[in-house]
Amino acid sequence: PLFTGGRLTATLRKEQLGEEIAQGSLMRLKMDIFFQVSKAYYELVAAKNNVDLVEELEAEHRRLLEQAEQEFRIQSLTPAELLTCQSLYNQSLYQLASARRDFEMAKLNLEKEMFCEELDFNGLDYNLKPRKIEVSIDELLEMAFRNRPEPNVLEKVINSAQFGEEVIKSEELPNVSLVGTYGRSGEAFSQRDLTLAKEWTVMGKVKWFLGGNTMETTYNKDVVSPYKVTRTDTTVEQQVFNAKFSFWDNLAHFTKLKEAKITRKQAEKDLMEMRNKIRQEVEDSYYSYRKHDTQLALAFNELGFRRKQLEISRAKRRMNEATVAEVMESWMQLIQANSTKQQALAGLNLSVSGLNRAVGIIDHFQ
Repeated sequence: PLFTGGRLTATLRKEQLGEEIAQGSLMRLKMDIFFQVSKAYYELVAAKNNVDLVEELEAEHRRLLEQAEQEFRIQSLTPAELLTCQSLYNQSLYQLASARRDFEMAKLNLEKEMFCEELDFNGLDYNLKPRKIEVSIDELLEMAFRNRPEPNVLEKVINSAQFGEEVIKSEELPNVSLVGTYGRSGEAFSQRDLTLAKEWTVMGKVKWFLGGNTMETTYNKDVVSPYKVTRTDTTVEQQVFNAKFSFWDNLAHFTKLKEAKITRKQAEKDLMEMRNKIRQEVEDSYYSYRKHDTQLALAFNELGFRRKQLEISRAKRRMNEATVAEVMESWMQLIQANSTKQQALAGLNLSVSGLNRAVGIIDHFQ
């Protein structure tokens, strides 16, 4: 090619951008997978801790129900109070069944997100710790716009679409190419000496798009050996000049150009939407973290209150100032407060993972 109107350079750059776009998409996919696995893991941890808590509740309720039945047999407990205790125990059984179901579903979900089966769930760490992050939302937005791969990918898509337009527009300029060969050839019987003759060809070609029509001219010159076995010491020259004009054979050029412009404008629109989406994801993750952080603080206060309330109920029970049902209700409220704390811890850790994904760095916030 002698002159292509910039088509070769634009095509090369477009394909190079395609590789960079693929790398950015791969990075985005890795972050999505990491977040989905983290989400499934924290849901599993919350479900496992909830199972442990409800099992403890069921065991305490069963022990207290046995006491209530003994008191009923000696007629120191009314039938209504016994029914209340049985109702509370049935609630704990229902909660235990629901908790175990949620745990099994969480295990299946984690296996699905990790694309594997039969994970060793016994080796997982089910202890969650509070995580503190001191950062403003403006700092998070700045990090997100700087590190997220999606805007960079879409900017490259826009540039790729622009190079695609240049490739199509290059048809509007004359495309000039030159093709040539050179060599030596010959044939001879085994009794004769082999003599090689020079052969060469040259062809020039010009193709030009003219408003939906195509003009094409070629000039071809060949210098070859006309005889093979009998004569190899002569050559023949041949010159051919062709000109062709085709009417309306390239109307698709206008369609392709319009499609390339639409692709670029769509990428520009997607970039604007992605910036708004990133801002929304950062704000959502940030305020989700703040919510779970506050919820955790409240859960610790509630847990302390419920523990003290259980101690009081037990003390009153020893002095016959509280019924078995009241102790069972205190136990249930304590377990609910503890379960709320575990949910808040899981939500807090998941919010941190969401912040890492939102700012575009998988392990930024430890």
